[in-house]
Amino acid sequence: MKVAVLFAVIAVLACTVSGAFAAPAATSQTWRFDTNSNPAAPELLDNIYGPPSAAITVDQNGTGWQDTDPVVYGSAQGWWDIGTGSIVLTIPNRPDAGPDTYKDITVWVKYWNEMTGAPGVQVSPTPLSSSVISESLGDKAWWKDTWSFHIEPNPDYETITLTGLAEIGAQIDEIRVDTVCVPEPGSLMVLCSGLLGVVGFAVRRKRA
Repeated sequence: MKVAVLFAVIAVLACTVSGAFAAPAATSQTWRFDTNSNPAAPELLDNIYGPPSAAITVDQNGTGWQDTDPVVYGSAQGWWDIGTGSIVLTIPNRPDAGPDTYKDITVWVKYWNEMTGAPGVQVSPTPLSSSVISESLGDKAWWKDTWSFHIEPNPDYETITLTGLAEIGAQIDEIRVDTVCVPEPGSLMVLCSGLLGVVGFAVRRKRA
C-alpha cells in the first residue's frame, strides 16, 4: 500500500507541475504616445519577459509627432503622423516554449480616418491566420482597427510593423498589443494519464 500511495503522490505532483506549465503566458502593452520619444516605450505595460519598444520612422509625407488640436482632432493628445513611414514594435515573450505551442496576438490601433487612413499591420514570424475588424470611435474621424493573429509555434518574441499606406499615409494615436502563449495540452494529458494508470495498476496488484 505504501508503494501505491507513493505513486499517487508522484502522479499528483507531476500533474500539478504540468498544469502550471500549461498555464497561458500573457502580456499586454499600450502606447499612447504622450511624448515624442523615439523609440517609444509603452505607457501601460504588463510584460514580465522584458521591455517592448516602438521604433518610429516618419517619411517626407508625414509631419511627425503632434501634441493636440481639439478643434480638428477632438480629444486626441499625442499622436504620430508617419506619412508612409512605419512604427515597428518589438514584443518580448516567453522563451523556449517548445514546438507544441501557439500564440494568439491582438493588435488594437487607433488612427485618423480622414485624408489619411488605416495603417497596414504585419507580424513576424508569419502568422497562420489573421483577421481585422474596423469601427468608428465616435470622436471626430478617429477609428479603431482590431487585428487578430495566430502563430505556431510560439516565438521568443514577435515584431509587429505598422505602415502608412501609399499616397494616403497614416496618423496613429494609440496602439495596444495583447499576447497569449499556450502549450498544446496533448502531451501533458498523456503524461498525467500514464502516471495515473501506473497508480491504478499498482493499487489493483496490491489488492490481488
